[in-house]
Amino acid sequence: MSDSPEPVPAASRLINREALIRLEPDAVDSFVKLTIDRIHSLLYQILGHRQEAEDMTQEVYMRAFRALPTFRGEAEPMTWIYRIAINCGRDAIARRQAARKRDGGEIDPDAHAAPDDPAANAVESEELRVLRGALGRLDEEWRNVILLVDIEGLSMEEAGQTLQVPTGTVKSRLHRAREALREEVKRMMGGKS
Repeated sequence: MSDSPEPVPAASRLINREALIRLEPDAVDSFVKLTIDRIHSLLYQILGHRQEAEDMTQEVYMRAFRALPTFRGEAEPMTWIYRIAINCGRDAIARRQAARKRDGGEIDPDAHAAPDDPAANAVESEELRVLRGALGRLDEEWRNVILLVDIEGLSMEEAGQTLQVPTGTVKSRLHRAREALREEVKRMMGGKS
């Protein structure tokens, strides 16, 4: 996975929607190459575990290609694959929480927020750890809008398509999410601003 994925609008223009719908091998290959780093990044942000994000990335593409024959091209392929990724991430978190509950453990609402990579933890700055933890404590709808707009760089319209909500809803969620994130960061830093 590369460190600097292609900007979303540029990648969207490179996807041949009609060829993708027909499952033409070159179009499918191009689609995966243009989207895989972003999908992996999004899932890592949602799940907080590198290996789980890699596994879920594979799951996203398996689900996408099973569903591709029914894809009518009403949404951009990029927003469509993001939607599948968010659903996969949500499903993985639900399975993780159900397993903890079934095993008698407490459900930790922040379990998906902290990376499990010791090397990354050693290098990661305190500020980034606080920000990642604060992001993990946000409601899912707020966390997703921040991930899509502020971290993944989707436009308000693309985020709305991905989340299946109007653009105005994205704007209001983003505003409230940023405020909540600021407050959570302050709280985690002991009230320091």
